[in-house]
Amino acid sequence: MKALVIAKRELAEQKLVWAAAGYVALAGIVVPWLKPMGDIRGILGVGLNLGFVAAMSAVLGASMIPGDLQGGRMGFYFARPVSAGTLLLGRFLGAWLLVVGGGLLVALPQAALVPRNAAGLGAVAAFSSVGSVYILLAAHVLGTVFRSRSAWLLLDVAVLGSFGASMTWMTGRIAEGGAFRALPWFLGAATLLVLPVLAVSVHLQLSRGGADLRRGHKVLSVSLALGLGAIALAGAGFCAWVRSGGPTTLSTFCVVDIAPTGGWITVLGEGRFHRQAFLLDTATAATVGGEPGGLFSPDGRRYVACDLSRSQVVDIDLGRTPPRVQPPWDLSIPGPQGWSHVRALSSEGRLAVIITPDCLTVADVQARKVLHQSRGKREFLGSRFAFLSGTLLREFGRAKDGSAPIRELDLTTGVWTETGRMHGTGQPIPDATASRVMVSAADGILVCDGRTGEELWRIPSGKGRQIRPRFCGDGSVAVLEEGPDGLALRVLDGSGRERWNRPLDGSKGMTAALLPEPGTGRVLVALAEPGASPGGMAGRKGRVVAADLDKGALETVSGDGSLALGLFTRNAESPLASRLRVGAGGGLHLAGPGGSSRTLIPGARWGWSN
Repeated sequence: MKALVIAKRELAEQKLVWAAAGYVALAGIVVPWLKPMGDIRGILGVGLNLGFVAAMSAVLGASMIPGDLQGGRMGFYFARPVSAGTLLLGRFLGAWLLVVGGGLLVALPQAALVPRNAAGLGAVAAFSSVGSVYILLAAHVLGTVFRSRSAWLLLDVAVLGSFGASMTWMTGRIAEGGAFRALPWFLGAATLLVLPVLAVSVHLQLSRGGADLRRGHKVLSVSLALGLGAIALAGAGFCAWVRSGGPTTLSTFCVVDIAPTGGWITVLGEGRFHRQAFLLDTATAATVGGEPGGLFSPDGRRYVACDLSRSQVVDIDLGRTPPRVQPPWDLSIPGPQGWSHVRALSSEGRLAVIITPDCLTVADVQARKVLHQSRGKREFLGSRFAFLSGTLLREFGRAKDGSAPIRELDLTTGVWTETGRMHGTGQPIPDATASRVMVSAADGILVCDGRTGEELWRIPSGKGRQIRPRFCGDGSVAVLEEGPDGLALRVLDGSGRERWNRPLDGSKGMTAALLPEPGTGRVLVALAEPGASPGGMAGRKGRVVAADLDKGALETVSGDGSLALGLFTRNAESPLASRLRVGAGGGLHLAGPGGSSRTLIPGARWGWSN
């Protein structure tokens, strides 16, 4: 009740606010008539309301209590049996009613003249009513600080500057990590927490400092420092929580790359409001951060990626325990930069081929220098590359008009030499040594010499469409044929002579992938149930069939679920690929002997994003 009496007194003493509101409202009505400017009354009403409320809140907040403290008039209130909380509530309630009422008085004529804008102006008025509370309290703090003229001003400047800088830095860190969906939560929580900090600090100023302006300023400064410091620490904790990641934090995931040898895979997923990309060792469950567009070296001991947003090369040495992330180095790539991919690595991961829409770059990752750059708009898009030595790079170009070039780059001279052409279509598929390459043709699949492109032999079309041809470790070639009754697996030796042709029972309509296992004498066939799936084979139940390359004996080695192979999973021919499973309840699991399995990523579902 006492607070209402104080508020009523405040309303009575600040009659000029109503006069100012009436003047602004009248100007808002008359000005558009005197100088027609189109249908601007909706915008004008918003501007007048926000401007009036902000200005009056700042004026009243900075002069109401701070002015009375400076002028010695607050003793009138403290001489009466009124608590600091009641006094604060009453005076701020009166000031708030003044600015909100004045804001409505300013906006109502605009809403009455253009009724269709009434709803929008009502929402703006509600927003300004809430915002005025912040402005009143903040203006009170600033009014106290500058009227007291005490040395505590230095602490205020340091605290407010540090708080603003820390919030800006943390916002940037969250955005830098891609957690844009976390920003509304972060900024919204910080904004809400500032209000009680301001209110409590102002209350302590009056309850502990009384009518003494300088003593109250001291209490206000310390309270603000503690309160804003607590908000900054909480924000830093939230920022660290968002920026952290790993298998247990994911809600969705997909496997985008599998090391040709060893146990490392690249995982891309979402969790804690942002996209996460990291390397996961399936043997030890160790993780290390990495860009998803990178590539494992053929020996599986190195991972190289290009972060084009920063024009930096990321090099991770996986042969060490723990893995060592080398300091990134700047890579200057000329021309437009829409995307970048590491398309090839030398056997030990020292040399890398990096492709952008307009440039091919060959870099020595360990020496941290560019060896060669070739310009050409999309000339290298779809090409396959292989290092023949430390100074020679071979390119298998994508076919155009039935012909595809084979070129070699001498890194010592920087000269490209066309060594032959392949007469086929589609993307070339070279073997592990780049001595042979497969391309599609109208009547089958051509196996060509890797340097000249000369046809060595061909796989003639059988009873159906040929899909998924692969070179196997012993020099043979495996290919699937899709016929009216399902899939059949054909294996041909290194000279093109057919070894055997076996139908795959129950494969009609199923999605299939060939997974050669070098050194084992067999090739795996992954089969997934019919149906559309954005994740490729992942998310569909299926089985894995092992085929003996010599004898053609087929054996189902797994029938317990979905392979973790997506549409864009690279190095699916890695031996590890056939052991990665997506569980029925989600998560990534590694199949072991005897039907055992180990969980690598718990609970998350397969997918690119939430």
